[in-house]
Amino acid sequence: MSNQSDNQGGLLSGLLDPIGETLETVLQPVGNIVSGVTQPVAQTVGGVIKPLVGGVVGGAMDAGKQASAGLGNPTGGAGDVKTQASAPEFGGKAQTARNPLGL
Repeated sequence: MSNQSDNQGGLLSGLLDPIGETLETVLQPVGNIVSGVTQPVAQTVGGVIKPLVGGVVGGAMDAGKQASAGLGNPTGGAGDVKTQASAPEFGGKAQTARNPLGL
């Protein structure tokens, strides 16, 4: 944020920008230290949790796909939603004062 050449500062920017720049300068080394400590811990925890959660979510998604196969298709097989006879048509009509959305 420092060294901005544009003059788009707000009402209090003359007072608060220098304070913000000072805080950024003081806290940046602290953030670098904290990041160095927490990043390996987060990667370790993520490496353990991701396979567990991914397996559960993936299994649930597969079960949902199998359970819904053929629903809404008159022939009973997996069908394309766009070609289903029971799918209502929405839109595509002329937009007028009485029908502003074209439904």
